[in-house]
Amino acid sequence: MNSPAIPGYLIATLRVKNLEEYMQRYGMPAITQLNEIGAEVQVASASPDVLEGDWDCNWTVVIRFPSNSKQRSSTTQLATLRCECSESTSSRMAVR
Repeated sequence: MNSPAIPGYLIATLRVKNLEEYMQRYGMPAITQLNEIGAEVQVASASPDVLEGDWDCNWTVVIRFPSNSKQRSSTTQLATLRCECSESTSSRMAVR
């Protein structure tokens, strides 16, 4: 019996200098790639409720992938795409 795939998650906090430019150069192409593999943006917020500590980012994203393997391969592709517009952002990412 096949067990269901365990979903993978990407959590990213970003400091975006120009949100409109960022969405055009990175956001929209990234969303297209995510849709192609069945990934879903669970949260995307410019102003999350900070419960503890300092929050120096102005954009937070949580993405759910259909499986850990798709998350791993897609994160590499997304990082390459993000590097193409790196002058407009700084970021931190965590995966599961």
